Amino acid sequence: MKIEKISADKYLNKTAFLKAFKDALKPRLRLSVSEFTEKHIFLPSNSAMPGLINLSITPYLRQILDDLTPYNGVQFVVFVSSVQIAKSTAGICFIMSNMVLDPSNSMVVLPRHSDAEDFSTERITPMLKASPIYQDVIDVEQKSSENKVGKKTYKGGFIYFTGAGSASALKSKPIKNILMDEVDEYQRDLQG
Repeated sequence: MKIEKISADKYLNKTAFLKAFKDALKPRLRLSVSEFTEKHIFLPSNSAMPGLINLSITPYLRQILDDLTPYNGVQFVVFVSSVQIAKSTAGICFIMSNMVLDPSNSMVVLPRHSDAEDFSTERITPMLKASPIYQDVIDVEQKSSENKVGKKTYKGGFIYFTGAGSASALKSKPIKNILMDEVDEYQRDLQG
């Protein structure tokens, strides 16, 4: 029997491995979602109030965002309100903050699949582009199978965008965080 010594270099990109190892050892930010939002999340230039999000304008969102902070013990947050008071923006801040604070898989559900695609391209992508902290987290310009309208893959997880009208699109996905927006427009009965 012949034993052959095999070099790891033949099978492993040492530089990539060391970078991934070093990144894994970096301490995670310990901020609440509201603190993270005010320090790192920007509204794009085409929004009504472009620039760094300022929760003093919408102080009622602070507690909601704090309740959405990973590992604080809160499992469900239900936010019922009137229209146009930054509910969707709060949901986006929750999803975006978890990309850094607690990388994991998330799902964004809107009434129709076309609504979810619009939400991805018109709301999430511009905010990711406007917020510098995400430059090393996700390549928002990438158009591969890993980063498309319905699914954005980033270091540590993905965001899956879907409509509530398809039972098959809502099941069999390993999801930790879910954002359900415009729930009053969901179909009441789905087959499957």
